[in-house]
Order: sequence, then C-alpha cells, then structure tokens
Amino acid sequence: MLARLAEERSGQVQSVAKVLASSSGRLLLTGVGKSATVARGVAELFAASGTPAYFLHPTEALHGDLGMVAPGDEVVVVSWSGQTGEVLRLLPHLARRPARTTALVGDGGSPLAHASDLVLSAECPIEQSVGPPTTATLALTALGHALVLSVFEAKSHPTDLVVDLHPATWERAL
Repeated sequence: MLARLAEERSGQVQSVAKVLASSSGRLLLTGVGKSATVARGVAELFAASGTPAYFLHPTEALHGDLGMVAPGDEVVVVSWSGQTGEVLRLLPHLARRPARTTALVGDGGSPLAHASDLVLSAECPIEQSVGPPTTATLALTALGHALVLSVFEAKSHPTDLVVDLHPATWERAL
C-alpha cells in the first residue's frame, strides 16, 4: 500500500520538492498528536540529509513561538484529517508572517488543504485490520519521507554530504 501511495503521488511530491528546494527561507514542520510525531520525524530526516528543518508545535506557536517563523519561510503542516483546530488557527498567522504553507494531509479536500499554498495528499483507504491511527501515520510518514528524498535530489546534494552529517555512524568505516 505505501509503495503504491508514493508511486501514485510522485508527480505531486516532485512539484512540491522543487518549490521547497528553491526556497531561500527556512523549513518548519508542524502538527498535533500523531501528526506532530510524523512532523518531528520528517524534520529530523530533512536535517539529517542536508536541509535544515525545525519542528514548531502549533499551540506553542500561538503562544509566542510564532516568532520562529520569518518572512519567506516554508511551513509544512501535517494533519491526517486536515481539520485539526490548533493547526487551522495557526494558518492566518503564518500568512501574515508571510510564510508559504504546504499541507501534508490525508484529505485533499479538507479545510487545511484548501487554505494551504501547496498540497501533498496521502489519501488512501484505511485498513480496518490495522486501524486508522496506524494507517494514517504510515501514509503521512511515507509521503513525508518521499518529500525529503525528492528535495535532496532537487538540491543536487553530493552523496557524501550524508556521510559528513553522520560522523558517528561513518567514522568507524573510514
């Protein structure tokens, strides 16, 4: 299922990756609940592959951490439903910064998707045997990882950059 999702969304991912790769702003990821876990993980993977990225909790942003967002920044908003109140409350404040928003969302027709500048939709059937939280988290994670790899390629990073960014992993092999 996840491989099919990534393949079906490859054009969408490539388009968003080109925009993010060409941006001069910083990259922030945000989300609530399990989507926050996905956002943190994708931010860490971006950083580990040469694209500095930070996690911004939407509730904390609404209580002062909005100062982390500068004009021209890119904000990837992760939400399966695309209807999460904390995330939706944050959007107008991001627009005033101004920061471009990309929705990494399970529902391409959701309020979040409609309010965002760019959309990556992870829509897929929820398998009852696994359950909605697991399937949703896996789908968002797969699409997020595909985005990281696509940005890495779009930036034409040298492959040895990963070695440079992981010295503890590679120093034994050198």
